Amino acid sequence: MKIIYFSFSKIKYTLILLGVITIVTLFIITNFNLSIDSSKDYSFDSQKGIIVDEIASSLPLQDVVIGLDPGHGGYDPGFFTNGDDIRECDIVLEISLKLRRLLEQAGANVVMTRETDADLWDYRDKMAKRHDLDNRLQLFKDHEVELVLSIHANSIPSSVWRGAQTFYYPDDEDSRQLAWTIQNELERVLENTDRPILPGKYYILSESDSIGALIEAGFLSNPQERKLLTNPRYQERVAWSIYLGVINYVLNDQ
Repeated sequence: MKIIYFSFSKIKYTLILLGVITIVTLFIITNFNLSIDSSKDYSFDSQKGIIVDEIASSLPLQDVVIGLDPGHGGYDPGFFTNGDDIRECDIVLEISLKLRRLLEQAGANVVMTRETDADLWDYRDKMAKRHDLDNRLQLFKDHEVELVLSIHANSIPSSVWRGAQTFYYPDDEDSRQLAWTIQNELERVLENTDRPILPGKYYILSESDSIGALIEAGFLSNPQERKLLTNPRYQERVAWSIYLGVINYVLNDQ
């Protein structure tokens, strides 16, 4: 009799426990269903064990085609110093590679004019620079690029001037807006520039069919800023600033 009574007690408590679990489960399901918007698409993430709102989690630059042009390269190093072997072409390439990573993580399709110290022309003559730029533009055209970002570093005879600055093609309101959003983020993130955006008749902008901006990441002719621009962590901050500017432009343009 003792064994039978013990088994009956286990069954009784098991039934009670199952009943409680059923009630709690129904409560959770009912309340969860009330929180789901039937107009949205949802999927189950098996690794995280959660329902994912696919619309809310879409990438901000999904399928946006961005042309990224690290200035100079190959036959044309841009600004360079003999003493410490600092070259503009190397610095802007590093910034551009960091920027590409960020843009691609946000869903963009990035087309780069160069990924190494190279140029885009096949023969050397007095029109080398023009051939190089024309080939960069053709690359953008072939890939139907929507936004063009040309990355450079400034230099002038005086070592006094400093600060990142963004340029746009004159009378192009879309390009002006892109330059403005990028410059705002450069000012906010870097905290060392208050330079305004300016119009500029740069070939890479004037001959492009795309909305574009040319970013001068700082003055390599300024010793302090030159040191910053060779620092990978600072390069990351410059790339992050440009990335945020592009995000703001694209989201506000939708």
